[in-house]
Amino acid sequence: MDKTATGVPGLDEITNGGLPKGRLTLITGDAGAGKTVLAMQILVAGAAHFSEPGVFVSFEEHADEIATNFESFGWTLATAAEARSKVSKAGAVVVIDASLPPETINSGAFDVSGLLAAVSAAIAATSARRVVFDGIDMLLDQLDDPRDRRRELVRLREWTRSAGVTAIITAKASPAPSSPQDGSEFLKYLVSCVIALEWTRTTYGAERMLRALKVRGSSHSTSEHPAIIRADGFQIGAVGSVRIAYAAPTERVSSGMPRLDHVLGGGYFRGSSILISGAPGTAKSTLCGAFLDATCARGERGLFISFDEAFSQIERNLASVNIRLGRHVDSGLLATAGLRTGRVSSEELYYQVMDLIEAHDPKSIVIDPITAIDRASDGDLAGDVAERLIDQAKMRGATIVITSFLSREPSYLESTRSQISGIADTWLQLSFSVIGGERNRGLTVIKSRGNAHSNQVRELILSDRGLELADVYAQGGAILMGTARMEQELRDQADEALRRSETLEAEREIDEEEARLKLKLLELEMQLKALERRKAETAKNARASETRHAHQKRRILERRAPGERLDEVAKPS
Repeated sequence: MDKTATGVPGLDEITNGGLPKGRLTLITGDAGAGKTVLAMQILVAGAAHFSEPGVFVSFEEHADEIATNFESFGWTLATAAEARSKVSKAGAVVVIDASLPPETINSGAFDVSGLLAAVSAAIAATSARRVVFDGIDMLLDQLDDPRDRRRELVRLREWTRSAGVTAIITAKASPAPSSPQDGSEFLKYLVSCVIALEWTRTTYGAERMLRALKVRGSSHSTSEHPAIIRADGFQIGAVGSVRIAYAAPTERVSSGMPRLDHVLGGGYFRGSSILISGAPGTAKSTLCGAFLDATCARGERGLFISFDEAFSQIERNLASVNIRLGRHVDSGLLATAGLRTGRVSSEELYYQVMDLIEAHDPKSIVIDPITAIDRASDGDLAGDVAERLIDQAKMRGATIVITSFLSREPSYLESTRSQISGIADTWLQLSFSVIGGERNRGLTVIKSRGNAHSNQVRELILSDRGLELADVYAQGGAILMGTARMEQELRDQADEALRRSETLEAEREIDEEEARLKLKLLELEMQLKALERRKAETAKNARASETRHAHQKRRILERRAPGERLDEVAKPS
């Protein structure tokens, strides 16, 4: 089936190319759902971007009222008279006033032939390729017999085919299921495409949803898609490829806390998503501030989006822990915005954030806290918005940090209200530890994909010097923090000093005994040497005595036996 692009962001993706060309499309919904705006936007986009001028036939409002209503969108409209006189601006949409006066009384059968003749004249004058019949159920209500309604609808369909235009009908949603014989319900069976708009009131605001009920002869998305009406018309969200494809850089960026960078193996991965969860007051915003401070210190752009809190207040609070983001705002590296969540839909908040991202093109993004979006919806749409924001950030190669309040489920389940803990690459959980009547902050790395990390709770210390992540200090199987840790450290230091003193005393006694023994050994060595000298002297004296004795004996022998050989005389017998 040939399609004609609508030019409405997101709608062509939902319908897989646009509306069926040369056929009827029904846009249905309750009052305020945006049927007229969506239909007019398709006409304006066709005239402005696809060289397909349009004709808008109104059964509910007068032409001048319609022109006034759409002035805020910047759309150019012309009257049927201007079209006939050829004075309408190029690309203008021609509005035909077919509204019935309130005093109209149906006095017999009628058909739409006269109306279609007027529309055909407008088409001939403007070369229109698109036609909208807005609020046609107002006309059908003049026919009491359902068969008459069906006849006129079939007449309209056949006229659409013969005129070669793409026609759109807007009608109110049926209040309850009715027979296909009813004209309003029969429309859904007659047309080639049905787009349903829903407008749901929430506790604090409203939400619009769009769904393609059918696109005959074509595949299409049947899911509900959030939609909003912006200054330039409809914007339909949650549309895109089901394939996930973006780069996974290995480069690291600092968290703003050197000790945390060390715990994470060097910091966050660039282009990754980080979830910081915890109760109010656990310093989630403070960690975000430290991250953006490090980002801007590298000369990179950052974006801080706070929900339901002015950034000036956050800036003041962060200064108390030596994080001064004002200088980065002044330099233009840091963009900030405080957005209120209580009066707009979650989809509007999403596009407000995306507008800020588009305008600043940051390398680091902070959303604080994402769970505030829950106020904009009775359902849990914060997770959907967070998932789309994470996806957008990753496609841009930006690192995104999102804070969230913990759920009210048991703590061991460790889930977040927004249910984004499963898609975040790194999850840091902040908590309070109450010991001895003292409350201290703790930080745990629940997960960090691609990083080896500790599973222990570390104390997070806030002071006027900045943030500090203390080493793990365990005693008796428990992690000590705050005053309890300081007291235990003092006791451990005293024990260590006592051990050192006892060791020094023992070493002194050993040294004294060693010196005594060395002195005694020296005395013994001196005595040994004296004995050795006496021994040597004794041996020397003995040899001298023997020599003298031998000499004397020889002299005696010589006197007794003169002339005899002394060696024989002296030879012993």
